[in-house]
Amino acid sequence: MMLITFMFCLTLSGCSERVNLPKTNIALSMSLNLDGSISQTMEFSMQTELMEKLAINESLIKEVQNNMIASVRTLRNEFYLAFLVKYSTSPDSRFKIGEAVKVSDVEFDESFDVVFFSILFKDSQTWQYYHGDNSSDNTDPVNKSTIKFFTKTSSEGNNPFSAEFTQANGKVITIGQRYMNIYKAAYNLTLPNEVCAKLDTPSFVYDYATPFSSLRSNAELTLQSNGLYHNLWIKNLDQLQDAKILLTYTTIYAGWWYLSLMLTIIFALLVCLIVYKIKYRRK
Repeated sequence: MMLITFMFCLTLSGCSERVNLPKTNIALSMSLNLDGSISQTMEFSMQTELMEKLAINESLIKEVQNNMIASVRTLRNEFYLAFLVKYSTSPDSRFKIGEAVKVSDVEFDESFDVVFFSILFKDSQTWQYYHGDNSSDNTDPVNKSTIKFFTKTSSEGNNPFSAEFTQANGKVITIGQRYMNIYKAAYNLTLPNEVCAKLDTPSFVYDYATPFSSLRSNAELTLQSNGLYHNLWIKNLDQLQDAKILLTYTTIYAGWWYLSLMLTIIFALLVCLIVYKIKYRRK
């Protein structure tokens, strides 16, 4: 529930940072936590307050909430099944489901008016195991004798909501469109069309949080909260096609900078000493 807590902090009038995030949204978050774990959260915000203003019966509002819970649970189960398949094909006790990776049940949080579930990976190795990246070759391809004062690593990929999804009829849509269909269906199953037409259309929010201040991105919004640096991409459905995420991380090797500074000082002193001796001999 990291993202909803984070968004709540940002919108409190007493906070030092005040950010206007979309009130109605479908949100994904990924956080590289300070303890080394990695957490993911998926949230579908409800529109309970708006439905109450539209004089929707309380029982119907509850039914809409249950519709959303059932739909999001289907998505949750897809993630869980994928993990089961991965573990069954290459079992490793270090990455056991329920221990190294934990998938929560789907819940409705009334205080934040969201339906959500979360996934917690014990560490980066567990994350790599379940995402198909088991490469152990982390060696630097550059010659080890090369002096490097800093390295800059950039990566570019699609916004998670821009990924393709193939429907049962063979039609290819974006993940964002699929989630939007799920979102709207939760309301359409219960409420009349004229009421659904008055509801807000959700935006898509992707939050990527790390402890690294040197990470730069093309996010629409960047800020710090609870020791983490958040990069947030906020898109409407018509902006998802080919939406890209660009991350650039710079590592500065302080030891080489200090050594360079010391050598510069020593060199300057030597030059001064040589100049002084030359002048002294001439006298």
